This record gives sequence, C-alpha cells and structure tokens, in this order.
Amino acid sequence: MKISNYFTDRKILFLLGIIICTSALFAQTSNYAYPSFPKDQWVLIGFPVTPTDPDPDAVWGPYFGGGQGHDDNADNTQWRFSRWNNYYDTYVRWGELDRDTNGVYTDIGEPTAIITGWGYWFYQNNASEATFNVTGTKANDQQSYQIQLDAPQNNHRGRTMVGNPFTFPIDWKNSEVIVHSESEHLDMTIPLLTANEMGLIDQHAYPWNMGLISGQDSGYLPYNATTGGVLPNWQGFWVEQLNRCAENLITYHVIHPQGDNLCQFQQAHYGRINQQDDLGNDQIPETDRFIMVVLNPESTIEVETKSQGNATVSFTNWQTLPDGTQLTNSNGFEVTLVDWIDNGDNKYTFTFDIRATIEPAKGWSTGQWMEHVIFTFGSNNHVTDVLYPSAPNHGNDEDPYIPWSNSGNGNAAAYTALRSIENAIGQASDIVLTLKIPPTNVSLAKMRSEYLPTDVVALENERDWIMPLSVRNTDGSVQDNFNAIGIMANASDGYDINDVAQQSPPDTYLEIYFPHNEMTDFYNYWYERPVSVCYDLRADSSHKEWKMVVAAYTNPQGTDNVKNQQCTIHWDASPVSAEWSLQLQDKDRNVLVEDMKVTNEYSFNTQDVSYSTETYYISATFLPALVGIKTEVVPVSYALLQNYPNPFNASTTIRYQVQKSEKTTLRIYSNTGSLVRTLIENTSKPGTYSVRWDGRNDYGQIIGSGMYICQLRNGNDVTAIKIALIK
Repeated sequence: MKISNYFTDRKILFLLGIIICTSALFAQTSNYAYPSFPKDQWVLIGFPVTPTDPDPDAVWGPYFGGGQGHDDNADNTQWRFSRWNNYYDTYVRWGELDRDTNGVYTDIGEPTAIITGWGYWFYQNNASEATFNVTGTKANDQQSYQIQLDAPQNNHRGRTMVGNPFTFPIDWKNSEVIVHSESEHLDMTIPLLTANEMGLIDQHAYPWNMGLISGQDSGYLPYNATTGGVLPNWQGFWVEQLNRCAENLITYHVIHPQGDNLCQFQQAHYGRINQQDDLGNDQIPETDRFIMVVLNPESTIEVETKSQGNATVSFTNWQTLPDGTQLTNSNGFEVTLVDWIDNGDNKYTFTFDIRATIEPAKGWSTGQWMEHVIFTFGSNNHVTDVLYPSAPNHGNDEDPYIPWSNSGNGNAAAYTALRSIENAIGQASDIVLTLKIPPTNVSLAKMRSEYLPTDVVALENERDWIMPLSVRNTDGSVQDNFNAIGIMANASDGYDINDVAQQSPPDTYLEIYFPHNEMTDFYNYWYERPVSVCYDLRADSSHKEWKMVVAAYTNPQGTDNVKNQQCTIHWDASPVSAEWSLQLQDKDRNVLVEDMKVTNEYSFNTQDVSYSTETYYISATFLPALVGIKTEVVPVSYALLQNYPNPFNASTTIRYQVQKSEKTTLRIYSNTGSLVRTLIENTSKPGTYSVRWDGRNDYGQIIGSGMYICQLRNGNDVTAIKIALIK
C-alpha cells in the first residue's frame, strides 16, 4: 500500500489499485450519478465504480471548475481531494503540497488514482447542489469485494479509508475479515467480532455522514459489528487494523488488598464472551502481558503462578537488569521483564510477559495455567502501593457491587491483556488483513430514521447505563453528537469491545474525547491500546472518574469559525439509575455542576486560537444507601464511601454513615501511617454525613501528591479507603 504514494504515473497507480482490489469488474461501462453534491462541505466518499479515466482532474474537473493537479504552496481554490497516508500519518493531497504531523509543508506525493472500494475526502466550493456523474465500470455484484487494510506502522494507527464498492446500500455487520500469511500458508475468513476478539481489528465502521445517511447532522456515526448500520452507495468510512498479529483479549479480575504490596490477577476469562480461560487444553504456548504502575517498589519482585501447584520466580535488583531479562520456573513458565520506566516521584511502570508451556492439559496434577498470577513488590513491612491497574480510576470496587470480589479483599478491577498465541497466526510477521464485503443489497427502508448515540452500545445488564454527551456552538453550525460515558457489567476499565475510537474530521470542528494515550497520565493511560475514545465504557463499581477533553479547531480555509465563541456541552442523564450521583469538574477539580442529573448543560468560551482544548472531569459515585434516606433515619449499614473526586487536586468530598451514637473519628494518614489530618472527632448520632478535605494537614499546610489513607472509626468499628492527591 505504501508504495502507491511514490508512483507518479497515474496509469500505474490505476493498475496497482486493480491488483489490490481483487474483485472482478464488468467490462461494460455505464454512467453513475451522485445527485445534489454539497457545496462548502467535506464529503467522505467511496466510488461505486472505477472511472474510465481515474485521474482526479478528469473525474472532478468537468463539474467543479477544472483541473487542480499542480503542486505549489497554495491550497486549491476550486476543489480539494485527499486520502489518508498511514505511513506518514497525514493526508496526501491532490495538486497541493502536503503537511506533516507538525503542519509543515512537504511533498509526500499524490493520492492514488480513484479506485472502487477506497475512501477519499472531497471538498468543492464551485457549484451548489450539483449532480456529479462518473462513467466507469462497476464491481461484480455477484461476488464479495475485497479491500486490503493498512496495518499500524511507525507508531501510527492502522487506519484505512474505505468506501462502499457497490451501487446499492450495504450493512456493515455483514462484512468479514480475511487473515492471510504467505510464510504460514494461512488464508482464513472470520467474522468482524472474532477479528476484534483476536485483537486484529476495531469492530466499528466510522462513516462521515454528509446527507447520505438520512435524518442525521454532519458527524461520524460509529457502527458496531452486532447491530451494524446501513452504508449507502457513494458512502465512505474508516476501518482500523489494531495489530499486525492475531491475539486474544483476556480479562483478569484484579484483587489488590488494601495497604498491601500484591497485585493479584485472578480468574482469567476471554475478554468479550466471558468464558473461563482454558489455556492448556489446546497445548499451544501462549503469552500474556502484564503492566503495572508501582509506588516505591523494593529491589526484589516476585512473580507467582498458581494452579495445581505454585511456582515462583524472583527478579532481584531489577534496577540493574537489562530489558528482556528472562527467568523460567520449575513448572515451565517463562517470565520476562520486558522493561521498566521511571515516572518520577518514586513511581515505576513495569511490563512483564509470562509465557506458558503447558503439558499435560489443564486439570491434571502437574498442570499449570495462567488463570492466577500474583506479583509481589517488596515485603509486607515496606510501604508499597500498586497504582495501576488497581488505582482509584481502575477499580476501587468493593462488595457487593462486583460479583467477583471476595469479602475483605479490598480493591478489585478488571484488566484486559492482549494474549499472543504462538501458532501460525501469532508468530507470523507478514499477516495481511483484507476486508471482505459481500454483495448483499440492503434496502434503504431498513435504515433508521435517526441513528441515536444510545444505538452505538447494547446494554445487557439492569445496572448498565450510558450517558450521551454532545457539544455545539451557539448557532449549531458546528457540533459533535456521538460521545458517551457509562457503566457496563461486561466492560473493563481499559480498552475493550465497548469502547469507540475518536475520529477527527478535516474541517472546522468541535469534539469531545476521553484521552487514554498520554503515558505520563498513568491514571488514564491505556497500555493495551493507547488511543482517545468518544465512547468510554467502564466496569461496574462504586466510583468512576472520566477525564474529558473538548477540542475546538478552526480551519483557516473553511467557512465556519469556532474561535473565541461560546459553546455548550449537553448531556442526557435520564438513562442513569437513581443510585448514581454525577458531578462535572474543571481541570483543577473545582465543581462546575454539582448534580448533572438536575442540570443538563454547561457553557464555556473557546480560546481565540485555531486549536484549543478544555479539560474536564466527570465523577460518578454509586450511593445506594443514600437514596431516599432522611438524615434522621438510621442507616442500614456502617460505611465509609469512596470520596469524589478521586484523584483530587483542590478538594474532595468524603461521605460516611454511622449506626451507633458513639465516638466517631475521621482521619487522614500517610502511607507510612503518620497522622496527617483529623477531619472529625466527636460523638455522632446515627446518620449519613459528608465532609470536605482541602488537601491540608492539621497545621494548615498543603501536603504533597501521593496516596493517603482515610480511616473512619465509630466506636469499635473501623474501616478505611484510599485517597489519591495529585498536584
């Protein structure tokens, strides 16, 4: 695919495209029309025919002001045509100099000549509501059409612009993926969901709606592989390949005992379908990757695998070990210290690979499997804390809200690992993915009159909920409608099948996204797949927090402007159950909207620059005991509820319940056990209370960032939670 960007002979480009798109073409040519082509709007277009002359000047020029095929420092004035180049991570433009990732002009080459099944961006400001005609040959509608996908490379995402190759509407869920490897003599066809479970492909198609999909405003419409979505003829869309090799998504339930130095990965299941891990039955060696962020670890790290018998390896003086150091235990487990990173402030990120060589099969006395893996970072009398994956934003789940957490085990989370399978797929380095689109004509009558943000994700549990969010300028000319947060029983806090990647349009835009690609932000960074998403679904728990960014971009060549304007964030909290409280905070954790279930919007002013961002936090807390309870009613339980926001910067609210009219204390301690602040010391009547902590000690001094213990004592009853302070 990359080579096509270096050819200048467009006839060669055309022949190359025909080879890549392997579907046969009819020899007879016909004329095909795109009615009412919009003016002054970017269109993500796919061609249902291969033009007789695929040169863009010959295709677009007669309708929109003539040829534009020249390279200079100026942008084309009549029409613009481009296609994404994955190798350079930028658009390659027709008749214009290109721009690198820093916005600097450069000459990468020309986009490919027009080929059926590929997607392109097109913009014209010459003709209003023109009928655009193309003469060419259509794809064979008696057989499936195949489009090769671009793999991730140069640390760039594997995004491919695709188009409906047929002259009739299709449904995304009918598509399949061909996995091909010359070296392994592999050629198999699998459904979209299977390819997603193997870590190969994002299950979603991302069409940019520009009037082809009825009842919608401009914007990306994420179609999942289960319910699908109609893609009319001429419709272009994005598809993303995630990896170059096939993997399985494995979900571990993580138990992190409070105040301990253990990170216990337990009860491994296949990520999507929740089947218990049967590693060992197929006797195929498999590898899981474990990533942890640890505060102040000791020099020795123990890794233990548990099955019929325990086996342990120890990395001593890990600071001196080279990356890739391997140890093998007595039961055939190979543990590799892939690397470690010093994040500052005594925080370290560790990456381990554990490779299982299983014989005989699981279940026999000598069997071993990776259903339980325990990491120990120092002795029990050493102050150590595992921040990820059991940090407040990645779990802090306690009974009875999570079915797999055992009483007294403290914090729990779900961790998704990408499992490398050491067979023909996993070890092949030359895997090529091809999208296979069957010629199934879907009537436009089946298209929804309106595709709603709640249609993107299917809720399966009575406790599941999703809250759509949108942002728009004052007159509604620029908006972003498909964004959401939510809680799902089958979701994890990392990347999984429920999350939807963010896609930015090429023109002026407002957009909401949830960033998980900043490695320095270890509370939000997704090691499994560093990416920003517009749908961020989390595991069920008692408290969650989302970091949300609103971006505003004004295209200097566009007609819309979002600089220095008032814009409004809207949300619909009606699907959220009564037990949940929701709060909107600014980047410094100051409360902007106390109750998002009462107030459904927040307005702000964008900056007077071409590109700007505003950062917010949404805090969600599950408060079942507080619903319908008056202060004079005795609580049904004694509890210290998780504070919010958490982590916090300026201040945080701590809620607690007492049952007995006895001496009550609420104190903050450091990780070393030193008293930092006494918040409450009195004799409390039974009831529900809340108190704010401003991050200061008993002397009024602002304390430093770190993990602190909040302890509630009511008579002889004692309980505690962890609180994270970030400055």
